[in-house]
Amino acid sequence: MIELEEKLKKRTLVCAVVGLGYVGLPLLLYLSKLGFRTIGIDKNKKKVAKLTSNKLDFLKNNKTAQILLKSYTKNKKHTISNNFKDLKDADLIFISVDTPIQKNRKPDNTNISQVCEKLAKHLKKNSIIIIESTLAPKTTQEIAIPALEKSSNLKINKDFYIAVCSERIRPNQDIFKDLTTFPRVLGTSSTKINNLVISIYKLITKGEVDAVDIVTAEIVKTTENALRDVKIAFANEISKICDSLGSSAWEVARLINKRYGYTEMLQPGIGVGGHCLPKDPWLLLSSNNHTKNSLIAQARRVNDSMPAYCAKRIAKILRESSVKNPKVLILGYSYIENCEDTRNSPSQSLVDNFKKQGVKKIAIHDPYIEECSGDLYKKAKGADCLVLAVKHDQFKNLNLLKIKKIMRTPVIFDCKNFFGKEKCQNLSFIYHAIGAL
Repeated sequence: MIELEEKLKKRTLVCAVVGLGYVGLPLLLYLSKLGFRTIGIDKNKKKVAKLTSNKLDFLKNNKTAQILLKSYTKNKKHTISNNFKDLKDADLIFISVDTPIQKNRKPDNTNISQVCEKLAKHLKKNSIIIIESTLAPKTTQEIAIPALEKSSNLKINKDFYIAVCSERIRPNQDIFKDLTTFPRVLGTSSTKINNLVISIYKLITKGEVDAVDIVTAEIVKTTENALRDVKIAFANEISKICDSLGSSAWEVARLINKRYGYTEMLQPGIGVGGHCLPKDPWLLLSSNNHTKNSLIAQARRVNDSMPAYCAKRIAKILRESSVKNPKVLILGYSYIENCEDTRNSPSQSLVDNFKKQGVKKIAIHDPYIEECSGDLYKKAKGADCLVLAVKHDQFKNLNLLKIKKIMRTPVIFDCKNFFGKEKCQNLSFIYHAIGAL
């Protein structure tokens, strides 16, 4: 460790990142900004070609990413490739690959296993592997370490070390703020590397870095996302109750959160998307045989049901308004506001469920997604329902009066209580919202 500690002080550590997605690429760029020689590895040849040509396939609207990538590609000491042989000089190897679930909701460890096997062939002694991917509990112990030892003929905690420090960033405009301010939970294979790895993360983030065992680190990440998923499911369940009783879930949440100590009732919506929340609860539950009727599993089902619930409600509203061959315009297609990330977007599920309800004319507008951008007002022409699915900041400036005049039927279904009932009714819209009849 002494040699690596000296290299860290002099910023001569060679840092590699395997997997250049929403997590790996910002980490790679920031490590280069800190002065380390960096190596980026990704199996996608097209992505590698674009990055080496200073082109972002994602994070297109993130100015920090654009600036750092331009600086990165100009500096010849940095590398981006799809060749694992380039890892031969790496002292630290960060793994940031997708860890999906299978159709049966069990972990699919193919990516993590294959990456460990490939990099192990070029692993030098005393190097440290840090897994930033979110893992099901015991994945490091049962999948990663055996794959590394088998392919490298090296021994854990003798010839190399491993750590788990799962990412905590959100893929929006604040991605670098999250990277550099959020606290981290670090699990290591040996306490011998704790000080070194903590020192590395202290260069990356201003947040606290807590050292624990590897299994605890794996549990923390999956649990924090499962907890958020349960809270969202609770809000969605309350919204359905309020819908049936003619009350407002938004007012209920506001009044509950006024009580001292009660500030955690979240807001309902059309579901949960992104890469993490739809799968991480299942990763957590994969180590437990009693999952079928668990609170966490039921919360997943509640959140997955919301697009169908909303599509059914909207279709009913249009039928009751005697609208024939209705057209709906969905505002927002990314899974989160102010971002182009569409992974597991509830809006896609909403579209699918509209079709099941017989709604065939569906227009989509999202200023962050190239294929969904364009002239919103042209899309609104002849529409019977404006569905606010994602609360992008740009939607705050919409000319609702202009939209109303070109719609066939002036119905708004507000999934995020974004426009507000009073404002819309003052403009003579027929206003509906999740949890607020």
